Amino acid sequence: MSSNVLRTKADAVEILGLIKNKKVKPVDLITESIRLIKSTHGRINAAVKIFEKEALKQAKRPKKGKLSGLPISIKETLGIEGEEVTAGSVRMPVQYQEKDSEIVRRLKAEGAIIVTRSNVPEFAVSHETDNLRYGRTNNPHNSKYISGGSSGGEGALIGAGCVALGVGSDIGGSILYPAQCCGVVGFKPASQAVDKMGTFPAVETFTRNWLALGPIARSIRDAKLVYNIIAKKDYRAGTKKMKPRLIIPKSFEMSIKSEYLNEALNYSKKTLAQEGFSLEEQVIEDAGKIYTAFISLIIADLEEPMRRLLITKEGKKFSLMAELMRQIIGKPTIWPGLFRTLLGMPLIRPGRKKIFKIQDLIKDLQNKYHDILGDDGIMLLPTSGDVALKHKKAVSIDNRLGVQGVFTPTVFCNAMNLPSISIPAHKFKDPKTNLTPGIMLSSAPGGETALFQMAEVLEKRIRSTPS
Repeated sequence: MSSNVLRTKADAVEILGLIKNKKVKPVDLITESIRLIKSTHGRINAAVKIFEKEALKQAKRPKKGKLSGLPISIKETLGIEGEEVTAGSVRMPVQYQEKDSEIVRRLKAEGAIIVTRSNVPEFAVSHETDNLRYGRTNNPHNSKYISGGSSGGEGALIGAGCVALGVGSDIGGSILYPAQCCGVVGFKPASQAVDKMGTFPAVETFTRNWLALGPIARSIRDAKLVYNIIAKKDYRAGTKKMKPRLIIPKSFEMSIKSEYLNEALNYSKKTLAQEGFSLEEQVIEDAGKIYTAFISLIIADLEEPMRRLLITKEGKKFSLMAELMRQIIGKPTIWPGLFRTLLGMPLIRPGRKKIFKIQDLIKDLQNKYHDILGDDGIMLLPTSGDVALKHKKAVSIDNRLGVQGVFTPTVFCNAMNLPSISIPAHKFKDPKTNLTPGIMLSSAPGGETALFQMAEVLEKRIRSTPS
């Protein structure tokens, strides 16, 4: 018996209900998932490995749990026992994983079946998913456009209907942005909410205060289900009914390029007011300053570790000048987008004294916005300033000096350590490109219950097809 459940609009919660009521068999579901991954691979190139034999074997006797029999994908930088992490690099020595990362262990313990691993940008540092090892991942709805990054493979697989859900990592928008690009839901938790053991990169600097792990899914309820499995107990979202406050930012430095995004934002504000949520306007003039501080600390924290990772297994160190020649003659050892990033880093690398001042600034601003939001304040922003961009455009933006307004919303939420949800505004899909803008809701750590509650209300209205 074949299954066509994944290609429908059914979310994971509905699919799990079908499994429980014996209306679909896990074996048929896994078979369908494998078939879809293979049939779409030439178009989107999102999967780097398919666990066909293992997944089918598990599906015959799935482990009992909250996700029993559900086909999922895992970002390539999240460790799986016996598998390698390459981070999309042909130069970095392969990192073999002796045990599952904690996030993978928890998903397996609840009966989820890992069908595939997904593609990432080299070292997971770009808004576009591309690398020399596995190649470029395309948007599942329009191959001329990006799937986002760095969890772009996850977004593409879920957006294409190949798996029921997935998980990714996020420092500056790497869950939220791919979810928006691919028209699905992404949830970036507070940094400390999910154990990061066994994930790449093993960040131990200030940047660890931004790195978060979370789900990419088909619905808010799917994201909540997965989050409450992977999250530490103190951070899980409850079911208590609340009346969250909706906070509308004023003077927020960003660039909105899509008319459909403007319409979606206005509609979201109007809809949530009609649903009875109180609206508060809040002046936020720090977005540009936070963006600049964020980029400075990322460079200070990650430039040298990346150079060390690029030392080959033969011990050959990385040289910018030598790589420049390889890039010119068409024999690169790192992806051109990453090379341009490394080339520009010394120009804006902060000094040691400035680093401490920036860290103090970020901590002060985090306290400021956590106090503003409290445990019931939810901020409304676009996920980014446009629908998914054309290939190479995001890389060009990433490597420009100065504040890049199209990406300030996710950077703001990450730098301020705000749990954030990206919701696809299908009601305002761009008919020319078939791409969907994303609306983002954010809370302070501890406000996850209110955040999911408001997100579920908005999702019902903004995901519908226009009449």
